[in-house]
Amino acid sequence: MKIKLQKRDAFLICGYYVRTGLETCGRDFEKLWEEYHFSRKNNSIFKNRDDFYGLMWKTEDHGSGFFYLIGMEINATEKLPPNAAVRQIPPAEYAVASVSASVSATDAWTDFYYKTLPETGLIPAAGHVYDFEYYPDGNGQSYELWTPVQKRTV
Repeated sequence: MKIKLQKRDAFLICGYYVRTGLETCGRDFEKLWEEYHFSRKNNSIFKNRDDFYGLMWKTEDHGSGFFYLIGMEINATEKLPPNAAVRQIPPAEYAVASVSASVSATDAWTDFYYKTLPETGLIPAAGHVYDFEYYPDGNGQSYELWTPVQKRTV
C-alpha cells in the first residue's frame, strides 16, 4: 500500500453515526446505511452527490468500542437534516492511501496501521481524534484511508 502526505484545512462532516464494536459493527453498519440512504433522498444537502465519508473516533473510555459516522462534507451555512450530527475535523497533515473496493476496510486499516505507516517512519499524530475513509465515487472502484500523522522520533 502506497501513501501520500496531504495537508488539509479544517472541515465539517454531517451525517449519522452509531456507537459500535468489532463484534457488532456489521449489524450496526447495516442499520446506519439504511438511515443514511433514507436521509440522502429526503434532504437537499445530501442530494446530487455520490461521495461520502466514513468517520471513526474512539469511545470516551477508549475501550474496544468506537463511533462510526457516514456523511458528507458540508459548509457551515447549510441547514442540517433532522437528527444529523456534525463533526469538525481539525487541520492536519494526513497520510492517505488509495485502496481497491475489493479490500475490506478492516483489512485495509490493519495493513495501513501495522505495516504501511511503520515502514514509512510515520505514526498517528499525538492527540488525533478522527480517522476517516473517503469514498470519492460512492461505492465505486476504490476508497481512501486518511489519518493525521507525524514523523516518528527516535
